[in-house]
Amino acid sequence: MIAHAGRALERAGRAIGLTADRKGLIRLGVYLALVYLAYTTYPDRPQRALRHVYNWIGVGALLFLFGRGWQQVRALDTAGERPVRLLVVFFVAFAAIALFIRPFHSSDLHAYVNVGHIQAEYGRNPYVTVPADLDWRADPAFAGQWKDVPCTYGFLFASTCRGVAVLGGGDAALTRVLFKLLTALSIALCAWAMESTRRRMGRAPSIGPLYLLLWNPYILLHFVANAHNDLLMALCLVVAFRFAIDRRWLYVIPALIAGMLIKHVAFVAVPFAFVFLVRRFGWSRAIAGSLFGLALIVPAAWPYAGDWNDFRWDTILGLLTSPWNSIQGAIGTLYEWVLPDSVDAFRNGLRLVFAAGFLVFAATRFFRAAARADYDAPNLIEDSLITLFVLLCIASSAWLPWYLGMFFPAIFLLPSGHWVRGLTFWISQFQMLAFTGVGKARLLQALVMLVLPMGLYRYYAREREDAPD
Repeated sequence: MIAHAGRALERAGRAIGLTADRKGLIRLGVYLALVYLAYTTYPDRPQRALRHVYNWIGVGALLFLFGRGWQQVRALDTAGERPVRLLVVFFVAFAAIALFIRPFHSSDLHAYVNVGHIQAEYGRNPYVTVPADLDWRADPAFAGQWKDVPCTYGFLFASTCRGVAVLGGGDAALTRVLFKLLTALSIALCAWAMESTRRRMGRAPSIGPLYLLLWNPYILLHFVANAHNDLLMALCLVVAFRFAIDRRWLYVIPALIAGMLIKHVAFVAVPFAFVFLVRRFGWSRAIAGSLFGLALIVPAAWPYAGDWNDFRWDTILGLLTSPWNSIQGAIGTLYEWVLPDSVDAFRNGLRLVFAAGFLVFAATRFFRAAARADYDAPNLIEDSLITLFVLLCIASSAWLPWYLGMFFPAIFLLPSGHWVRGLTFWISQFQMLAFTGVGKARLLQALVMLVLPMGLYRYYAREREDAPD
């Protein structure tokens, strides 16, 4: 089935000039740029029918073009032609266009502006103060949909928001553009760090990973157009892995701690990094690297931690653990249809079951790692990414389409046939459906955008195993 779909995609691509050569790749870049340009005229919320048309046609066109581009890139790789400069030039063009696409799917960018503006303009702690505590209606820099929400991110990202807001000078539109520039820069840095680390690891030369990152509509729409901050954590993750490959033991855990100070889930990689340091460099250096990493928390937390007892913990923890859009949330929704009166107790119990299951999984993986005398950097990368995948895609009570961005660039450091690499990419493409009506139905979002690609990838893997060489 997959092979038939691939041949149909190839025929359709050739029919519009997307040949498997450099000229065909240039045409592909032009077509993609035209689709992104169309998104700059995305209709306003009252034009609901037109928005659906944009979403389905736009997502369909982007997935078709991106899929055909993958076939073109593989053909060029096979022929030994690797137009890296072409990929980079078009990425710059795509990102530049995405700066003018307003955040049509998510309002998180407005929350980042709020967090920064509270600090830059009012000198207040965003974990304690929310716009509703201020005269937010009189300040056009504040977004009303986040007026009651404190900062839920790490201290390093809160400081980043403050810095961007200072540069924005109180102009909300300029500040939003600066956040988009920041995410575009983070993609470029992830690509550079990923490519240089792959070469350092002796991976086979290929433009495939670079294409799958820089030209990926999932990346460009979620992380430039809608400006989600997850790739900032991903950058820290890739840099930490590069330090491990380069045997720069002092900086491995600090890089992971920096990621944790942006998005908290980066902490799951730290125990594996400690095992790596102990096995490769001994206990004294492992402890020194850990203490250096912990020391970085002090300057990051210093502007905020003095008000620790006043943090809006109920709101923060509620937002981070609410069971929605996830596999766990889908199970709770199905239960609610049958026994609505006891759904709250069921969901609480389900949350404990998933949390316990993840802790058992992570502990088992950690002790297996600790038992290995030959534990090295590739093992650190694999264990960290597998654990992150299980936490975010399976065990987490909350799921949002951009969560994969926290580790997506790092999957290309795994061998090409690794299941986490393949499955993460498959799920990322299904997350494009978040822009359509599927993304509005929470049960469907989990079943169609998470469970379905897992099943299809398993089928695809079996089909590949059964195919002749």
